[in-house]
Amino acid sequence: MRYILIASAVLAAGCTGGKHYTGLDDDDAAVADIDADPTAIDARLVDADPSAPDAEPPDAMVPAGPLVTNGQNAELVLGQPNFTSATEDNGGVSAHALDNPVGVTSDGTYLWTIDSGNHRALRWEPLPVTNNSDADQVLGHTLFTDGTDPGATGSATTLRIPNQVAIAGGKLVISEGNRVLIWTSLPTSNGQAANRVLCQTTLAGIASGNAAGQCNAPKGVWTDGVKLAIADMGNNRVLIWTTFPTANGEAADIVLGQTDFGLGTTPSSATASNMWFPRSVYSDGTRFYVTDGNQNRVMVWNSFPTTNNQAANFVLGQPDLTSKTAAVTQAGLQIPYDVTVVGDAVFVSDMTNDRVMIWQPIPTSSGAAAAFVLGVNNFTTAGGSPTASQASLDAPMGLRVVGDKLYVVDYNHHRVMRYGLNLP
Repeated sequence: MRYILIASAVLAAGCTGGKHYTGLDDDDAAVADIDADPTAIDARLVDADPSAPDAEPPDAMVPAGPLVTNGQNAELVLGQPNFTSATEDNGGVSAHALDNPVGVTSDGTYLWTIDSGNHRALRWEPLPVTNNSDADQVLGHTLFTDGTDPGATGSATTLRIPNQVAIAGGKLVISEGNRVLIWTSLPTSNGQAANRVLCQTTLAGIASGNAAGQCNAPKGVWTDGVKLAIADMGNNRVLIWTTFPTANGEAADIVLGQTDFGLGTTPSSATASNMWFPRSVYSDGTRFYVTDGNQNRVMVWNSFPTTNNQAANFVLGQPDLTSKTAAVTQAGLQIPYDVTVVGDAVFVSDMTNDRVMIWQPIPTSSGAAAAFVLGVNNFTTAGGSPTASQASLDAPMGLRVVGDKLYVVDYNHHRVMRYGLNLP
């Protein structure tokens, strides 16, 4: 008997609804709500020769199934004792409390989360395996019970409303205020001082600017240990260092979103090269991604950019490179915050629609429909709710894949959710 593998995807639509959202700052505030209809993957073995004797198909023919199911439940939560609690600093500031977390990253050994409301970054090592696990290290404070605001001053040890975090090549990078702090080797003690700063000439600097060595409210950070990129949100641009910086305030090599350094222009209409309040940056080693928040899209370069103001090749969330309309659809976005990639799938936190959108396979042109959604169970209803559940999200921000697990920062529920992925 011969076997032929036939696979088909069945997509359905759902209903509509609505909700509110309070973001990290005024620029991040918005309205949202979503639901999403399950994307069922129907894979089966069809007998190509009915006359042949029955036989078991080889194991390699057994389908793996979908990456996720729409509206899938999370399997673990950090920052809350259970999936229905959404209290800020549940039980008080501690090693497991979270207050409006924003960013998350991991190198497979360490998990870092930015706990912005407590002005700190928390580390788990080994990776957490139980709900509400205690972190084992804190930066920004020396004590896990300290969540005080350090005030509008800069230092090598303080973090004030930090934003996002990246780890690679034994280095840790955190964006905060108008600067980006770098630990050139992974910190080993609570409250450890950063070694270097970008966007300022000293670790005490806090001023904003738009020169090649300055920034204005940086958000997303990405590095592979060699290159470094920053979403310089307030200047409507992305800064790229083609080799890892070795000095405080070192000038970037490439700027995207502006025609040159020294500019922070806000665009009046979308183009293939401009951006408005970019929140995050990411590279999968081949492509380069920017969440262009206020133009409701994710910009994608097919290879790592090499020139100033280089045009993106296509976008997610819009039908073309000149549209910017917010939408709650299978292909639309509303103020996307973060983006990450694993294998042939792209994950985007669709912040104001309170959902995570997943494209699989990775699209090659604008306007592609997503394959899966988390936070709701259909693509036509914006989600989010003041009532937390095992499946709901309220303003998802940072997200990263670690092995076969997806971590999503659930900002308004003061927690980090972990989902299982069905990877090949």
